[in-house]
Amino acid sequence: MGDKTERLFFGVPLPAELQRELGTLKTASPELEREMRWARQEGLHITLRFLGDADAEMRESLTAGLAALSPRPSFRLECRGVGIFGSLSRPRVLWAGMEGQLEPLGRLQQELEELSRDLGWPAETKRFRPHVTLARSRPTFRAHRSLEQLLTDNERRVFGAFEASEVCLLRSEIGPGGSIYAPVARLTLTGP
Repeated sequence: MGDKTERLFFGVPLPAELQRELGTLKTASPELEREMRWARQEGLHITLRFLGDADAEMRESLTAGLAALSPRPSFRLECRGVGIFGSLSRPRVLWAGMEGQLEPLGRLQQELEELSRDLGWPAETKRFRPHVTLARSRPTFRAHRSLEQLLTDNERRVFGAFEASEVCLLRSEIGPGGSIYAPVARLTLTGP
């Protein structure tokens, strides 16, 4: 790779109204608002494949590979419930779940995984679990009761449904207040 790189990943953006609804969780508990590093509301998305650092040549290859994917219809997803990766005593990530037409989402993720491997990225070792990352706990996390309450209160809450109508290659820029995501390339799904 060349000298200048960007942090890239493939993802499905969420509509603004769903981002706003998920953003209400941040203010549900002042203790959790302090104890966790919350994702920027306007950047909430479903990650399909994290790539990491890529130079301009790799970015062009990823963009071309995304454009070359076969046309496919959009699909309906519902954002429902919250959970954690890790445990209540050592939470790592607070997430919102995805339900609905998960089969086409899974096929899309698998194609992007294959594209990534074909372009030289190592195979992803974790099983794909469709979700939206809302927050990551700080190393000093102590808000276990507040987190347990948030999980209980929102276990089956429906945050909203949407038509997944595009997949993007996104650039991630780490900054104060969380990462900022910008689309580098888009693939529009053809509609229901």
